[in-house]
Amino acid sequence: MDRADVIIFGGGMIGLALASALDSSGLSAIVVDPADPAPRSETAFDGRTSAVSSSSMRMLRTIGVADHFAESGCPILRIAVADGLEPGGLRFDAEDDEPLGWMHENRHLRTALQARAEAGPNTWLLWKSRVANVDRSEHGVVVALEDGRKLHAPLLVAADGRNSATREAAGIRVAHWRYRHQAIVSVLRHERTDPPLSLASR
Repeated sequence: MDRADVIIFGGGMIGLALASALDSSGLSAIVVDPADPAPRSETAFDGRTSAVSSSSMRMLRTIGVADHFAESGCPILRIAVADGLEPGGLRFDAEDDEPLGWMHENRHLRTALQARAEAGPNTWLLWKSRVANVDRSEHGVVVALEDGRKLHAPLLVAADGRNSATREAAGIRVAHWRYRHQAIVSVLRHERTDPPLSLASR
């Protein structure tokens, strides 16, 4: 039986970030995910971008994820919020020493997170692995995989998405509601390269 400090269900951004943070603290983690990670680095898989706040970027630097970025990303120097064509609105400007955040392509984030997790001496990534059974007790959790392997840890983390079967099995309730809005998100390339521009409208 393979043992670790933490078993993480889900090798997405959250699961890999947690595994890297645990590794940075000297704790071991086993990440279990049924997916093949190879297509995740392609633009066709996910062409979206994510806004990474300045505090989150500091965390990614601290745990070593930022060392694996293919590109440095685009700094967020100003955020302007408007209600259609109504006058007024809100504007947030970055401080001189740090941007408000950074824009990163999701594929670059995933690639960097995976590379950092793979480099971690205390992290095991079990891709294309499916869970057959989970046995919880006062002494921890034992996870049986479909290939016959068994894993043990004091703690199990559910990072397997918004429709998490692990969360449902644990009886953790969530609230759902609809905003009844539609969104248009655009990435524009301007003839002027500085500053880059990203727009989101609903």
